[in-house]
Amino acid sequence: MVVLQGLPLLIADVRSVWQELHPMNRRLAELSRTKSLIIVPLKANDHILGILTVDRTHEPSLTKDDLELMTTLANQVAIALDNARPISRSKNGTSDWN
Repeated sequence: MVVLQGLPLLIADVRSVWQELHPMNRRLAELSRTKSLIIVPLKANDHILGILTVDRTHEPSLTKDDLELMTTLANQVAIALDNARPISRSKNGTSDWN
């Protein structure tokens, strides 16, 4: 959802969506002992540049306030990445960032 739709996601309790997770993501959550999770798109000019993921392994779980903070941070990171494009293009002699 985050990458395809560009919408942030807060999962306050990973166990509540356990059956919906891909087996590899379940295993990762088990190994990292993830209790709650936030995934936020890095979006600039209507393009998804990547994602920012934060997890918590202990109580209390992540909250809407945490989601707002991570969304603000992701927006700043996306702006910085987008602003770095012209510098990268000029150094590499390319005209497009893929």
